[in-house]
Order: sequence, then structure tokens, then C-alpha cells
Amino acid sequence: MLRLLFLPICFVLLGCGNVKINGALQTSSISGQISTVQLTSANDMNGVSQITVVIFLNNNNFTTVNFCGNVVNQMPVGNFVTVSFTQNQGCATLTFVAIETH
Repeated sequence: MLRLLFLPICFVLLGCGNVKINGALQTSSISGQISTVQLTSANDMNGVSQITVVIFLNNNNFTTVNFCGNVVNQMPVGNFVTVSFTQNQGCATLTFVAIETH
């Protein structure tokens, strides 16, 4: 009986828009000036995949993030950018990009 009520309750709660379901994927974010962007490829179980290597500079510290796929057009070199992403095995999936304009 309890299992029969679970699905309708989920639909009602999700319809409210205020319910957050946490899963295994955690979102990370980073901000910094884009120093370098390079499109490369890597072999995986599905063949060859594109990876975009992005180097961020923030407070004289460099951080490298390998994004899944081609996101070169979303990473303008020299601009200050804030990105959110989920880390997968081997690369990160981009979920949000904000480019600071002067």
C-alpha cells in the first residue's frame, strides 16, 4: 500500500518546484579568468570522445578542468567566467556558464 502512494506523492511534490532530490552527482563550480582553452580527444569505451581542456586563473592559482565535448565557444580566453559542472569519470559535464562583461 505504501508503495502505491509513493509515486503520486512524488508527482505532487515535484510539481511544487521546491523539492531538491540529491543524488550521487554533485555540482561543483569554479570562477576565474580563462587562461587557455584547448580542444583535444581521448579514447574511451565508446571510441574517440572530444574533451575541452580549460585552465582558469584566480588569485594567481591555476586550475585545470577537462570538460566533456566541445565547449570552446563557451570559454572566451581572457574573460572572467563562473561555471558549474558535474564531475564524471574522465571529464566534467558543463551545467552553467556566466561570462563577466566589462
